[in-house]
Amino acid sequence: MSHLTQEAVADLRHELRTPLSAVIGLTGLLLDSSLTSDQRKLISAVRSAGEHLAGVVDVCPVRSVTHGAQNTFAIETLASSVVTLFSHEAARRGLALRLVTDAGTARRILGNATPVRQVLINLVSNAVKFTSEGEVVVRLSPSRCGVNVEVSDSGPGFDPTDIGPRTDGTGRGLRISQQLLMNLGSELIITGLHGVGTIVRFDLPAAD
Repeated sequence: MSHLTQEAVADLRHELRTPLSAVIGLTGLLLDSSLTSDQRKLISAVRSAGEHLAGVVDVCPVRSVTHGAQNTFAIETLASSVVTLFSHEAARRGLALRLVTDAGTARRILGNATPVRQVLINLVSNAVKFTSEGEVVVRLSPSRCGVNVEVSDSGPGFDPTDIGPRTDGTGRGLRISQQLLMNLGSELIITGLHGVGTIVRFDLPAAD
């Protein structure tokens, strides 16, 4: 295995921690519901395994996928799955998390779904994490090249000129997302301002 820089390892850890946190949160939601004794044991085992994996992430990085065969995927289905992934954490924080699809939005996207899902996970995770009250909205709308994907929140806002990682991890997901989108021929645009929330968006080519 080629040598990984400290920065590369930090990126990989970040990309693993985010979905792992969502898995652990969703198992918590299941454990709060009505389950049989056997189901509860199985879900508890899944949660325990997730917590263990989260603890060993630092020594077991996995490279993110940014390239792959050009294909098509359903953007609304993908966005809905990401919203579901963070629904428990949003509810726990007292936030409304919803998906809005504007009329006329193309249904299918040309390209690889994996990096797009990774970007949306990063953006929704950040929005939920840094918003203390109000809502987080994922919106799909028509754009000149295909589909505009937007994540907005009512949090404290973010400086659009500062997407570099800091010691607390803030900004790392945005920088990684920017890199992933550049590989896809797109760009991450941040229009939020301090004190009035954050709006992050990017365009994807429609397959229609």
